[in-house]
This record gives sequence, C-alpha cells and structure tokens, in this order.
Amino acid sequence: MVALLWGIGYSLLLQFEKHFDFWREYRTWITVVLGIGVDLLIALNGSYWTVVFVIASSSLGIIARSLINESKHPIPTGYRVLWSLESAAKRASALIAELGIALETTDLPTVHSQVARAVGIAYQIRDYIGQARNCKHEPAPTVERKRRNGPDD
Repeated sequence: MVALLWGIGYSLLLQFEKHFDFWREYRTWITVVLGIGVDLLIALNGSYWTVVFVIASSSLGIIARSLINESKHPIPTGYRVLWSLESAAKRASALIAELGIALETTDLPTVHSQVARAVGIAYQIRDYIGQARNCKHEPAPTVERKRRNGPDD
C-alpha cells in the first residue's frame, strides 16, 4: 500500500511540480533512479517477491500518468517522417524487383506489364517522400501480388 501511494504521489509530483520539468524532460534517468531507489528503501529486507510487488505497485501511477499524457498529444511528427521514409524504401525495393523481372523477360507484353507496375511504384515512392517532407504519413493498404512466370499460369 505504501508503494502504491508513493508511486501515485511521485507521478503527481513529476506531472504538476514545475521544479521537476527539467528532470522530467531532459534527465529522465534521474527520475527513474530516484523512483527505484525509494522503491528499494520501501522493500528493504524484503524477499524477492516483496521487491517485485513494491516496484510493480509504485509503477502504476507513472504508467497512468504516461497513458493520460499520450492520449492528450498526437503522435510526434518525427515518427511520421520515419514511417513515410520506411514505406518509400520498401516500395523502392519492389520497384527494383519489378524492373529486374522486366529486364530478364523477353516477352514484350510481360515487359510492358512489369514496367507499368514499376512506374506505379515510382509514383508511390514520390508520394511517400512528399508525405515525409510535409510530416504526414498515410500508409497504403498492402496488396500481395502473385508473380507471373509466363502466359501459362
């Protein structure tokens, strides 16, 4: 019970006390060390399971604080940029594969089909890079395509 009250009090202190802004934003490791240090003092001379229970109980306040804060703020734009660039990289690999198939094929209609797919993928890559530039990301639904080996398939 003491650990739960400690965790809730500590999370409220970190959330609302302005003196802890610097620690919370730039020195998170200090707040973790302080929190675990107090947890170990509470569980002093306790068994292994007592220590586990104290740390688990005291963390509930911090977890609740984090979830509440995350629900109030949108996803940081840096992640959206990374997601768009990752999508562009995946589509670039698909573009290279389609062009490789086109180069290996001697059947002209198949070559046209592969090049048309490659051009479509190139447009998707352009869109993903544009989304990254504008800090937006709208993932496209993934569609698995079968590779055609020839006209008999």
